[in-house]
Amino acid sequence: MKNYFLLKICYNELIKMEKLKRLMKGNYLLIIVIVVLITTAINIYWDIKKE
Repeated sequence: MKNYFLLKICYNELIKMEKLKRLMKGNYLLIIVIVVLITTAINIYWDIKKE
């Protein structure tokens, strides 16, 4: 029973990963834009903190 439970958790995680992959493939540009925005925001924040 315990093995079945672990198997089910692994299976669910795999499905989540597949959904994430599909989402990332569809919104690849969106993810790049978000990453760039976050990096820019962090850089601006550090510049303000330095002064």
